[in-house]
Amino acid sequence: RVSAAVYPPGSIVKPLVLAAAVTEGEFSLDHSITCKGHHFPAQPNVARCWIYRQANGMATHGSLQAEEALARSCNCFFYELGARLGLAGISDWMNYFGAGRQLGIGTSANGFPGTESSGSLPSEEDIAELDKRGESDFEAIMLGIGQGRFTWTPLHAANAFAILARHGRRLPPTLVRGASSSPAD
Repeated sequence: RVSAAVYPPGSIVKPLVLAAAVTEGEFSLDHSITCKGHHFPAQPNVARCWIYRQANGMATHGSLQAEEALARSCNCFFYELGARLGLAGISDWMNYFGAGRQLGIGTSANGFPGTESSGSLPSEEDIAELDKRGESDFEAIMLGIGQGRFTWTPLHAANAFAILARHGRRLPPTLVRGASSSPAD
């Protein structure tokens, strides 16, 4: 399943979106974004933050800087970053982190069962069609929180965070059979 089963990434994608927005100059770490409970001013029931619910008294997170937004997993903060990056921009960045393509681990050739999935991201054709229908802005904000037309494998997730930890340096992932989790002697 690690390289073949695909899932929507959900909120774990938020640090990647933040890194992309900061790198692109779309957000500065000394700035804040205000969570108003929903992204679209005239549509309070569309693109809502997880906390903006009747059971929570329609609460919001208020003004957040990046660290707080990550700690609270504020959807509105990341909707805004997705909007600033745009659909093509956020798709390009998720592809940079390895999403939407096979990572080339060669599972069958290396004796591991299963196949490798590429997951999915909006293609250039998808983006053009969404632009034409006026839906690309909505899709961009959905990608900002790891939803929409975006799926990946657990291997994609591990690879993306390894790239983030290496400050953007991409190395091919390697599967190791029989690795021990005990410390080296």
